[in-house]
Amino acid sequence: MIKLNLKPKLYTPPKKVKRAVEINLRGPVLISLIVIIILVFISAYEILKQNRIKSEIKEIEAKKQALVKEVEMVEKLESAKEALRKKIRAIEKVDKNRDYWIKLFETIEKCVPESTWLNSLEQTNITIKVVDMTKAALEKQQKQAPARRRGEQPQATTETQLAKPGVLIEAITKDKKFITSFISSLEQTPIFEKVELQSISPVFYAERNYLLFKIGAIFSTESAQTKEEEKSKTPAQQSKG
Repeated sequence: MIKLNLKPKLYTPPKKVKRAVEINLRGPVLISLIVIIILVFISAYEILKQNRIKSEIKEIEAKKQALVKEVEMVEKLESAKEALRKKIRAIEKVDKNRDYWIKLFETIEKCVPESTWLNSLEQTNITIKVVDMTKAALEKQQKQAPARRRGEQPQATTETQLAKPGVLIEAITKDKKFITSFISSLEQTPIFEKVELQSISPVFYAERNYLLFKIGAIFSTESAQTKEEEKSKTPAQQSKG
């Protein structure tokens, strides 16, 4: 029996073509899926990493706030401690020199004239003008500015400012004569070496005109020495005195 092949030479079965197309499409799809999976994993990792970083930042901020509060508390305690130290030093200083200051206050109180009221007392360095009356100063002035008239004695005008320990007294009074009386009384005491009027200004108080003035009183050498002796005394010696 004779068999004839009537199919063309280039003919391929349909099933084989479909299988080839499927094989050609699987490669790109598979690669795309792998890429997508990798990207998903990378994104998830980055998101977890960012969340972890945010959590760490929050913890650090919380610790920072706690440390800031602790630092503020320590600073407040240090400030309070320093203020307490200053108060203790002031109390110790007053207690150490209490006999001297009691005597000083009593002396000033006795010198206060009528119609005069004390506002404040401050221990400080009082600046005074000192005129140089030495022979060298007179000769120097004579060379620089000789006397116009024959026989006229040159006057020393060389002035220097010195700061000496004393008290600055602020008070208020009705009239200038009370200021003069106050200065005169202070000068007669053995505590002060020199007393000068520092300033004076009119003030209006309680519907009346007054004078507000400041007096600088310099301690005498004897008074300063007495004060140093009081400082050197022990508390037991001061209590006996």
